[in-house]
Amino acid sequence: MAGVNGIFIKTESPFMSHTVCSHATRVLSLMNRHRREKEKLCDVVLRVGSRDITTHRAVLAACSPYFYAMFSGELAESRSRVVAMQDIHPDIMENLVEFAYTGRININVENVQALLATSSLIQFHEVGELCCKFLETQLDPSNCLGIRKFVEAHGCTNFLESVDRFVLEKFKEVVKSEEYNLLPGELLIKVLSSDDLNVNFEEEVYESVLKWVSFNISERSELLPRILENVRLPLISKDYLLSKIDNEPLVRLNMACRDLLDEAKNYYLVPDRRAQMRCKRTKPRKSTVGWLFAVGGKEAGETIANSVECYHMYSNKWQRAAPLNSARQQLGVGVISGSLYAVGGSDGYSRLNSVERYDRELDRWTYTKSLNTSRSGVGVGTLGDALYALGGYDGRTCLKTVERYDPQVDCWSCVASLNVTRSFPGVAELGNSLFVIGGNDGTSFLNSCEHYDPLTNRWSYVPPMSRPRAGVGAAVVDGILYVAGGFDGISRLSLVEMFEPRMNAWQEVAAMNSCRDGVCMVNYGSQLYAIGGIDGPSYLSTVEIFDPKNNKWEEVLQMETCRAAAGVAVLPDVYGM
Repeated sequence: MAGVNGIFIKTESPFMSHTVCSHATRVLSLMNRHRREKEKLCDVVLRVGSRDITTHRAVLAACSPYFYAMFSGELAESRSRVVAMQDIHPDIMENLVEFAYTGRININVENVQALLATSSLIQFHEVGELCCKFLETQLDPSNCLGIRKFVEAHGCTNFLESVDRFVLEKFKEVVKSEEYNLLPGELLIKVLSSDDLNVNFEEEVYESVLKWVSFNISERSELLPRILENVRLPLISKDYLLSKIDNEPLVRLNMACRDLLDEAKNYYLVPDRRAQMRCKRTKPRKSTVGWLFAVGGKEAGETIANSVECYHMYSNKWQRAAPLNSARQQLGVGVISGSLYAVGGSDGYSRLNSVERYDRELDRWTYTKSLNTSRSGVGVGTLGDALYALGGYDGRTCLKTVERYDPQVDCWSCVASLNVTRSFPGVAELGNSLFVIGGNDGTSFLNSCEHYDPLTNRWSYVPPMSRPRAGVGAAVVDGILYVAGGFDGISRLSLVEMFEPRMNAWQEVAAMNSCRDGVCMVNYGSQLYAIGGIDGPSYLSTVEIFDPKNNKWEEVLQMETCRAAAGVAVLPDVYGM
């Protein structure tokens, strides 16, 4: 113990530190009151028009790099008692000075433009950000382009990105606004070049270009080729190309525009050359690619699932959809006439012949006409408006029979059988033919492949894959058939092969990042997706996409649920985003 003026204090008493949270606020509040009421202890006067605003250099410098540079440098204002502020409204300056002391400011539709312009000029960045947040609440398709022009002039880069996202999302409404007709050409090109442009069909983009050019044909027609380069003409329907665009004088009279139109025609006329024609104009916009559905399968814990989830490229989210009425794995799925069907499979106790149809508008599955034969490990494919169920296993033997479903009469009928019994094959449509690849015949794994011609009702062999396997995924992109993953009786595989009809041969491409047996493959947005499967010890929720240009697989957003031996298909987005 030590004595200090008669008070005994423990020598080992710890050091104590205190912070009064309200101290800074109270001091600034008092400084502001002194400034406003008595104009005492202030060291600078801002002269704004006919109004003098008394304040403190240190406070302004702490809030604004503009004032810090003014008062701390060698400028005349650093020594002047009175500083003249040009081209600023007195009320706006008063509001900003008040904000410097209190952190409070009122923003409304009457003062937001002046506040943002002034805060940008004198670098009150916090106020600028608050103005941008207010403007974000006011964004509307009728005013967003005007707001964009204003904030761009004042260097609000972060908010500019938000406005651009709004323009892309609300493009269909923005086109109807008066502001759209005044859009600068370079900005229109930027908007139209984006994969995130929210339209239902590419025809809408073309029509928006004609509307913009027609507003001032004499000045804008020369920009048409550059703008039309960003319209994905090959993805416009063939009928529209021939009936509308081919007869448009603005296009017909411009050679560069004619070249773009010819490119689109060739995309339809020479489908087997689409891989060579691949460019930005053949890549669908995210809003137009529809919904990717993953249906049923076997989940972690050996649970046979009735769960369904769907993914949209535009929102980049997986979300739950209505579950199947029956849990099923080893099923097939397909889309015809805008409806998604889940066909056959196994519920863990028996092989199924039941079929369910999904109604996207009602988010509901209903039973439809059953198969004639129960089938697990069934291959399902589509040709035109017909659904085909190929091979599979009925609980006693592997099958080579094939059934065809006609939704017009709600009936399954038999067509020509496969040449070989197959369960767990890959199936894909290519060149108006149905290809079936690999599988298991009950005793061995297959590398043989055959294709079906609906005109002759005949199956014909095509060259075999390099390696026998079942449980593969198969899909077609740009006229090339890809087959991935599977099981060869010894190992789960990451192997990927492609079949190009012109060469009539298989070629190995880059392997997937994961081995995947029971994998699902699908063409989604002109990209090859490999979804789920089992790698040996684990069921997978991961998803990979293939880039043929760089011969590389890349993982993307995974599903919510691990699933193998599921069904995957793309349902057109007829209701829009």
